[in-house]
Amino acid sequence: MYLVPSYKLMSKIFSLPSVENVTKASKNLIRLHNGHDHALANQGTLNCYSAQKVRQALNLYIPPDELLAPKLENEFIKAKSGS
Repeated sequence: MYLVPSYKLMSKIFSLPSVENVTKASKNLIRLHNGHDHALANQGTLNCYSAQKVRQALNLYIPPDELLAPKLENEFIKAKSGS
C-alpha cells in the first residue's frame, strides 16, 4: 500500500481495498499469526474467524457455505482452555 503512489486515489480508480480495510486485514493477519499459541480452546476456529476478516477486508470472495457467524466468535473466545 505504501509503495503505490497516491494509494487513496489509486484504490478508488482500480477498486483496491481502502486504507482502512488494508489496516484491518493487517491486524487480523497479525492476530492469526499470534493465534498459534493455543492460549484458548477453539483456537483453530478463532484463527478461521481472523482469516475470514482478512478476506472480507480485502474484498475476497468467500463462498456462502464457508461464512462463519460473527456473533458466535465471542462464544469461542469465552471458552478458555481448562475452564
